[in-house]
Amino acid sequence: MHGRGHRGKIRGHVVLKAFLADKMQQLLHVWNFDNAGTADQVGAINTTYSGWRGSLMTAINELLCWDQLYAIGGALRHIEFQPALGCFTSATHPASVSTAPVQAMEISLYPAYNTISKMLSCDPELKKDVMTIGGTSQFPLTVFRGIDQWGERFGYLLLDPMVGAIGAFSFRDGIATGGQVRSPICRIGNVEHNEQSFPILTLYRRENTDSGGSGKFRGGNSAVTAFIPHGTRAEMLRELRLDPQGLAGRVREAMGAASVRRSASQSGRSAFEVR
Repeated sequence: MHGRGHRGKIRGHVVLKAFLADKMQQLLHVWNFDNAGTADQVGAINTTYSGWRGSLMTAINELLCWDQLYAIGGALRHIEFQPALGCFTSATHPASVSTAPVQAMEISLYPAYNTISKMLSCDPELKKDVMTIGGTSQFPLTVFRGIDQWGERFGYLLLDPMVGAIGAFSFRDGIATGGQVRSPICRIGNVEHNEQSFPILTLYRRENTDSGGSGKFRGGNSAVTAFIPHGTRAEMLRELRLDPQGLAGRVREAMGAASVRRSASQSGRSAFEVR
C-alpha cells in the first residue's frame, strides 16, 4: 500500500482493514483438525494419515452433510488437516496398520463425533442433528483362540459389541441395540453359525434391561450375550470393563463389560458374558 499525504494514509488504512476483515472471515469458515500430542506409532494398532482423515470425514459427513447423500466435497473446502506424522493415528513406514479399523481409526472417529456434536448442541436448531457415539466406542472385541472341536487350531473374534445401543437424542430416547451410528447395514454373527464353526455354545443373547441410563431422554438399551467353551478344554479367563463418557456427562448404568462367570455345576466350566 502506497500513498502520499493524508489521503494516501486513509486509503491504506481502509485497504488494510478490508484485508484483515477478509482474512478473519476465512478463518471463521475453516476448521482445522490436528492430532498433535498423540502417542507415537507402536505395534499393530496404527493407522495412516488417510485412515485418520477418513475417520474424521465420517463424523463430518454424518453430522453436517447427511442431506448431501455422502457428497462431502463442499465441506472439505472448509477443512484443513494437519497430521502429526509418526504418531499412531498418522503412522509412517514401517509401522504396522493391520488392526487400524478397530483400533486407531475408531479412536480417531469417536472424539470427532463428540466434539462436533457438542458444538452443534449449542444451537437450538442444529442440536437436533446431534448423534452420540454408539455401541462400538472403543470396540470391546472378544478374541479367543485354541484347539477347536475337531482338534484343529482356531482363532475367532466375537462381533456382538457391534449391536450396542445408540445414545439419547436431544428430542427422544436413544435406539436400543441400534449398532454403529455410521453404518446402515450393521449386523452381528448368527448364533447357529458361530456354534457350527467354533467350539462355543451360546447360553443367551438378549437386550440388557435398563442399561440405557437415566435422564429426560435416556440412551438405548444395549445387548448382553453369554457363551461357554463347547467341545474343547479351553478356558476363557479374560475380564474387561469399559466406563464410557456421555456427550454431556455420564451415568453408571451405561457401562460395558466382558466378564467370566464361574459355573456351580459339576462341569465347573466358566461362562463368558459380554455386555
